[in-house]
Amino acid sequence: MVIKPALEHNKKYYVWELTDINIPDKVFDLIENGEFINYNEALGDDHLKHPATRYHLESDPQPNSIIGEILKPVIPFTILSQDYHMDSTWPLFFRKQVAKIRPQFGGSIVKDTPGFTMDPHLDNNLVFATALINLKDNPDCHTEYYSDENGKNIIYRGPTKKGTGTFHFNSPYLFHNGFNKGLENRLIAFANMGTENIHG
Repeated sequence: MVIKPALEHNKKYYVWELTDINIPDKVFDLIENGEFINYNEALGDDHLKHPATRYHLESDPQPNSIIGEILKPVIPFTILSQDYHMDSTWPLFFRKQVAKIRPQFGGSIVKDTPGFTMDPHLDNNLVFATALINLKDNPDCHTEYYSDENGKNIIYRGPTKKGTGTFHFNSPYLFHNGFNKGLENRLIAFANMGTENIHG
């Protein structure tokens, strides 16, 4: 996997582009043998509702640990990086603690049907980091990052090719959106790491 900053050095937006991701065959075995159900049904009533055009893969086994293994290099590579000045959001002492603990990502496999959009939004304060991997070529399906809440000023548009993706540490300035403006289903691996995962 190649991990490189998606933006110039700054104090607000902490985004990396992921390329050359090795996706193991067992991911596609899970997709072939599993079943996609509506994402809101998978989450339950206590979670923020997603668009009805998003679906979550139910499989046996669940893809959580497989996706975590794929993303294993990301936190060690980025957490103490000088690519961005993150101290105002994630102070150095905290990031050193994360580097020592090396928490693991989990994740899910998600299908976004044509017309899907989340609209520009911020992640809640319980989200520490988020990663996305394209499991196939996803034309006209992007993750976009903005400097404004209306999504008028695009600061970065993520890649769409199979084996590429994006990663970001949460920030109170990092408005973003995922959407499918194409004619095919968007197929991705999606992973959040919550602040509750960071403990010593």
